[in-house]
Amino acid sequence: MELITSQIVPSFSDVLRRQGVPEQATIKEAIRLDFYSALEIFQSSAKPQYLAEEISKEIFDEIFNASGLNEEENPLQSIYSAADQIALFVITVGGVVTEKIKECMTKNEIVIASMMDTIASLAVENSVGLLEDYFAEKWNSREEETVLGYSPGYCGWHLAGQTEIFRILKPEKIDVHLSDSFLMEPIKSVSGVIIKGPKEIHLFRNNFQFCSTCVDHTCVSRMKNLKK
Repeated sequence: MELITSQIVPSFSDVLRRQGVPEQATIKEAIRLDFYSALEIFQSSAKPQYLAEEISKEIFDEIFNASGLNEEENPLQSIYSAADQIALFVITVGGVVTEKIKECMTKNEIVIASMMDTIASLAVENSVGLLEDYFAEKWNSREEETVLGYSPGYCGWHLAGQTEIFRILKPEKIDVHLSDSFLMEPIKSVSGVIIKGPKEIHLFRNNFQFCSTCVDHTCVSRMKNLKK
């Protein structure tokens, strides 16, 4: 699979939604023009790349528990324990994107910088979606099965989990590095695990202690889609 920039860029409405703009809001033409300026910069500077590798459930169990820092109660442990197939991944849209965002900030082009930041974040998420689709097809996923990605820092999986992912995939090959505080550089990158299994293993109550501090709650919308 090849990641193509035009396939991962979000729409104007997706960007506004992520930035908290109500759907019924009146949008000034200047905002729309800033979006297309940001989109053009992103498309000319993004270099989407990924690494992925299929692994066994037993190996992922070692990866998941290696840091000893995960929340004691978490949904991911039961999810991967019931999985049929698993793959690790790292995805990035490249470091030039971050540099361009900083340049816009320096020029006081705040709206364009903000738009670009959101475009890049959504593009990374869209890339994960494409990778999920790729593995769903590769693994001959049936209608009653689902292939979903999970990342360190969410669902009780400590950010330190990235250390083991990096050890195995060696994403330095695509110019992605991990800091001592487990943050990726370039920042518009994501790592994690793709899990295939029956739909029901991906359904859980988001009432864990760490759920109260989560700012995304993307699990809610994902589970709603699974129940349709």
